[in-house]
Amino acid sequence: MMEKNTTIVTRKIELRISDESEMKYNDLKNWSTIVDKAHNYLINELYLQDYYCKQIISKSEEVTKIDQVLNPLLEIEKIINTQIKELKDEEETNEKKELLEKKKLNEEQIKELKKKRSTLIKEERSNILFDQYSLSEQGIANRLLTSNKDFNSLPSYINAAISNTVYKLFCNDINDVSRGKKSLRNYRSGQPIPFMKTMIRHLEKNNDGRYTMTWGNFDFYLHFGEDKSNNKIIVDRCKDETYKICDSSIQLAKNKIFLNLVVEIPKEHKEIDINKVIGIDLGLNIPIAFAVKGTPVKGTIGDW
Repeated sequence: MMEKNTTIVTRKIELRISDESEMKYNDLKNWSTIVDKAHNYLINELYLQDYYCKQIISKSEEVTKIDQVLNPLLEIEKIINTQIKELKDEEETNEKKELLEKKKLNEEQIKELKKKRSTLIKEERSNILFDQYSLSEQGIANRLLTSNKDFNSLPSYINAAISNTVYKLFCNDINDVSRGKKSLRNYRSGQPIPFMKTMIRHLEKNNDGRYTMTWGNFDFYLHFGEDKSNNKIIVDRCKDETYKICDSSIQLAKNKIFLNLVVEIPKEHKEIDINKVIGIDLGLNIPIAFAVKGTPVKGTIGDW
């Protein structure tokens, strides 16, 4: 797998509504409450949908045929492993070699059958859901939200972002959830309001030095404070498209509004000078003294 030349970072920046409209802030508060409910509603609906599909697929003739061959092989695997374990401390005997060969052959058959079973289940699952909704699985996730009147007040760009996020996390978790290794996600109150990257518009630096942006029907200005994280530089590079803005979120906390700005940043490739060596000396009077070989760079760190 090729190494990615970019990395994803998230920067938290305070937002302030340009016209100081209390009504608009209340809209955000209402959306925040609905977003919490939407996350939990969708994750539970996806789980029930998955359970429904598995119940139908488990009765499938094709899957049953595979299981009739696979299950005895899994039992044989247990027996072989037990026999090998009993011979573990002994020398490499013919008996042990034969068991290892059987184990390898058995594992290859199991791997092939599991792969075939997994492909078949995916195909049958897609067919079941398409027959019911005439949509892709990700499209179904969005439909489940938009068809529920409790979430009609959320803009489409928020609903779409919720369905994308929850669906991806559900797909990552469902196998472990089914095996009992992990619990189904439960979203606490105060979830960020997610949105698609295209919703950040008119990101500009005004003549007065303030940074402003439009999000939906909201006009915000960005408040950087002391800016110890150099967020201003990040925003400048987003403006000139050196960095790419990704799907992000807005969060309310302590009567403030924050932008969780997700940015894709190119990795810096720095050449390492193998001849440049730093020497460090730990002492009683001065904690650390250092010097870089072949350069005038030297100094001390700390004071007792």
